[in-house]
Amino acid sequence: QIFLNETGQTTDQAFKTFEHQPFASASVGQCHYATLEDGTKVVVKIQHPAVSQLIKVDLALFKKAIRLLKYVPGDLSVVDFDAVMDQLAASLLSEVNTLHEAENSEKFYRFNNGDGIIEVPRVYLKECHPKVLVNEAMPGKSIKALMSKPLPDNPAAAEQLTATRKKVAQVLVKNFIKQVFEDHFFHADPHPGNILFHTVTKQQSNPTHEYEKSFGNTTIQFSTNQVLPPYRLVYLDFGMMGTLSNTMADGIAEIIVALTTKDNYRISKAVLNVCNRTGEVDEQKFIREFGVLIHPYLNAQLATIDIPKFLYSITQLCRDNHLQLRPEVTLLFKAFGTLEGT
Repeated sequence: QIFLNETGQTTDQAFKTFEHQPFASASVGQCHYATLEDGTKVVVKIQHPAVSQLIKVDLALFKKAIRLLKYVPGDLSVVDFDAVMDQLAASLLSEVNTLHEAENSEKFYRFNNGDGIIEVPRVYLKECHPKVLVNEAMPGKSIKALMSKPLPDNPAAAEQLTATRKKVAQVLVKNFIKQVFEDHFFHADPHPGNILFHTVTKQQSNPTHEYEKSFGNTTIQFSTNQVLPPYRLVYLDFGMMGTLSNTMADGIAEIIVALTTKDNYRISKAVLNVCNRTGEVDEQKFIREFGVLIHPYLNAQLATIDIPKFLYSITQLCRDNHLQLRPEVTLLFKAFGTLEGT
């Protein structure tokens, strides 16, 4: 009924074939397999009834809850909850308009499809409507199946599976770094259900990848022939995306670069640059205290660091010094935490 209301056609009129039983369903919509008139296999995501009203009610309740936080013991001023709520509200409401997701899909496809083993489904904009999304059907199963698969008894097979898992993890991290620091446009919900894994034949495993890069007014075309492993990763669901300004991306990058120098002063100054000031800040006091906090971490291996605990300690120190993390990094922290879990 929603498809009919949106398009003026029934699903059987709009598609050569359409599977009425959905193969997946999430909070915003449900997905059906279909084929276009030319035989192209697609996935049609149709929004559930009353989703926008439900989200608006939830957001209103959250905003009321935020007003009650002033009665909670402890100082919560390290985070501007109103600004965070505005960020999340804008993201959720953009998810409700499927055309925003279609535009995000097209942009993410341009930036990431063919980046090594990364694949992104094409979106068919002419077939999309505010409550209907149509994109290319992609092969594969959730990456969770690869990660939870028991190691085989055969030592060679077990070694191969371990190597594949390690390679996949490296690709996800490197691609996410590219999304944040090169594209300034990143997937904010990279949970296992939104990343598929599938194998390919030998003939498919070494594609020629063509892409463009713009430098000012000049556009250069590149062509690479990469030797790729016989498997691919597929990103799905572009309703929640993050965008960083050049200044914010540079500020976060400066923190990372400063960490590699192990220079306490430089690291603390970089952190100051991504914070808002909620009162008078004694920079020298903050730099001294930050140096004490970060010192144990500088020589530790990344695998041994509890990242959420580390970030929490930094935010607490910022709060004590009248500093507040800017709301632009809200989705970045969320995405980073989700990816770490994956």
